[in-house]
Amino acid sequence: MDAVMTIRHPARPERFLLEGETLLWEGRPVPFRTLDGIGRWQFVRKCLLHLSGLAVITAGFLAASSWWGRPASLAVPGFLLLFDAMIILASLDHYTRFGTKARYVVTSRRVLCYVDDAWQASLRYDQIDQMDILPQENGNCSLRLGRRAVRAPANRLRRFALDAITIRVDGRSPGLVFYNMPPEDAQTAARVIQAFRLPRS
Repeated sequence: MDAVMTIRHPARPERFLLEGETLLWEGRPVPFRTLDGIGRWQFVRKCLLHLSGLAVITAGFLAASSWWGRPASLAVPGFLLLFDAMIILASLDHYTRFGTKARYVVTSRRVLCYVDDAWQASLRYDQIDQMDILPQENGNCSLRLGRRAVRAPANRLRRFALDAITIRVDGRSPGLVFYNMPPEDAQTAARVIQAFRLPRS
């Protein structure tokens, strides 16, 4: 490395460093509205899918009650609707926390994404077989790390970025997306990662 990268958004990522690991760069996404363009339609689609499934279950429940000659109670469908609403609201909370508290870290050994102390995922440099920067419609960029992330379509990047840190095994992920970054941050992070992931003589 020919220069030490400036940590523009200090948030004490040092607590995640392994022994002998050096912090090279740290950034964060540009805060985004949970239900903006892409997010809004994904949320509407998710709600419709949940409601469709609930309608099928309710219809089956009512038909079975009629078949057995027992009065149908709406308590079960009501409970399912409440449970479904809680799942949807929890997913919105995940997006909100990610949009405001996510941090992207590049170290001498790996790349790391974390949200508070609750969620964390990382990729070693030997796991980053592909990477690219994808411009977004809002003028920001997503840095896609790993083959699965590079293959993720643009309209699924936010979902991929969140799933990578909330659905993982031992903190590791098959791919990471540094989502909704300023273009200059994405380019800087990519340069640092590229320098460390290439074999050295």
